[in-house]
Amino acid sequence: MLGKAVEDIFHDGKVYFRKDGYGEWKPFSKEDIKDHLSTDRGLSTVKDGGMPAEVSRAVQYIQNWQGIFGAAPFVFQQPGVVVRNGMRFLNTHTRKSAQPAGEKTVWGPAGQMPFLSKFFDGFFHGDSKPGKPIDFYLSWLSRFYRGAYELNLEGGQNVFVFGPAGFGKTFLNQGVIPALMGGSAEAQSYLLGESDFNSQLFETAYWTVDDNSVALDAQTHRKWSAMIKRMAANTVFEYHAKFRVPCSVEWRGRVGVTANADEVSAAIVPDLSVSILDKLMLFRTAEHCPVVFGRRREMEKILQDEIPFLARFLLDYEIPEHCVGTARFGVKSYHDELIVQTSEQSSRTASFLEIIEDWRKTYFSENKNKPRWEGGSFQLLKELNRDELAREAGLRQLSGAVLNSQLSALKARGVKWISSSSDARGRTWIISRPDSSAAHHITLPVGHSTFSKS
Repeated sequence: MLGKAVEDIFHDGKVYFRKDGYGEWKPFSKEDIKDHLSTDRGLSTVKDGGMPAEVSRAVQYIQNWQGIFGAAPFVFQQPGVVVRNGMRFLNTHTRKSAQPAGEKTVWGPAGQMPFLSKFFDGFFHGDSKPGKPIDFYLSWLSRFYRGAYELNLEGGQNVFVFGPAGFGKTFLNQGVIPALMGGSAEAQSYLLGESDFNSQLFETAYWTVDDNSVALDAQTHRKWSAMIKRMAANTVFEYHAKFRVPCSVEWRGRVGVTANADEVSAAIVPDLSVSILDKLMLFRTAEHCPVVFGRRREMEKILQDEIPFLARFLLDYEIPEHCVGTARFGVKSYHDELIVQTSEQSSRTASFLEIIEDWRKTYFSENKNKPRWEGGSFQLLKELNRDELAREAGLRQLSGAVLNSQLSALKARGVKWISSSSDARGRTWIISRPDSSAAHHITLPVGHSTFSKS
C-alpha cells in the first residue's frame, strides 16, 4: 500500500495540489508531482519486475482516489477536503486568526490592553442613537472573531464607519481587524464593478474600502449597493484563480468601509431600501480622538502586544441582550440616526422625490377634479417632460426603468400617495392628489452638512 507516500496530494482533473515548504497549498503539474514523489517521498521511478514503478502507481492512485472537483479557499472553515452538494473540494485556506492570550483580559487602563480599550471607549460619538454603539460593535466583532478562531465562520453585517480624518478609522480598518482576522484585502475595484478578478479577495475574511477615493455616479452606486447587499446576503460565490478549474466557494466574511463625516462621503452608503438595512451596520465616531497615535513601528508594537488580549476578551465576551439578533447574523443591526438622515437626504431617491412632488403639485392644480393620476412609467415620464424647466434641471437621467425603480423605493419608504397595481399588461402607478386620504407621506429627513450635534 502507498499509505503516507500519497498523503495530502489531490487532483482536480487538470493539476495536482500539495502544500509547499511554507505550508501553503499550491498547484503543480504531473511532472512536478512525479519529481516530488521520488525525491521528497522516496518512491522509485524504476519498474518493479512486471509492475509499474512506484511513482506511476502513486500518480494513478491519486487520480482514482484523491480526486477533487476544485480547489479554493473556504475561509475559516474546516481544513482539507470538504464536501458541498455532494462534491469534494479542497479547502486551500491556511490563514490563522490571532492566537488569544491564555489569561482573562481586564478592560481599561489597568488591564493588559490599555491603548485599545481607551481607543474603543472613546471612538464612538456620545450622541449616537439608538443605543450604545460600542455594545453593538463589540458584539459584531466578537461573533466575527470567534467564528474564525473556531473555524466555523458564520455570516454578519457589513460595517460603515464615518468620522473625521486622522481619527483612527484606518487604524481600526487596516490595523486592528486584520491583526485579529489574519489579514485583509482592499476590495474597492471588485465591489464597484471595475474588475472581475477576485481570487485574491477570497483568501481573506475581511475586505476593506477606505474611503474618499470612491466617486459614485448613479450607475456605479446601483452596482455598489447591489454588491454590498450581496456580500452579506449570499454565502456562495464564483471563484476563478489563474490555472485552476473554476468553482463555487463559500465566503462568510465582512466588508468594512470608512469615510469622512460629510454629505459627499455619505453617498458611499448603499441605497437604504428595506431589503438592505438589516445587512448593514452604520457607525459615527466622536469628534475628538481618544488616543494619540505614534509612529508606524510604535503602533505595530502596540498591536503585537495587545491583540492577543483583545482576542481573549472577544472570545469571553457575552453579547448583551439588547444586541442579540437572529440566527442569521447573530447581532442586531445598528444604524446611527444622523448617518441615515444624511444619507437619505443625499440620495438619488430624495432628489427624485423633489421632482415628483413638484410635478404632483402642478398637475393637480391644473386638474382639480381628478382624485388621482394613473399610468405606466413611460406615461409618467412623458408627463414629467412636459415642463421644459424640469426637463432641463432634473430629468436627463430618467428612463422608464429608472422611474419604476425610484417609485418602488419611495413606496417602500412610506410615501403613502404612491401606490401601484399589476396585471398581464404590466404595472400601473397611482399617484393621489395632495388633499386625498392617501396623500400623507413620510418626509425624508433633512440632512446635515457634517455629522455633528447640530
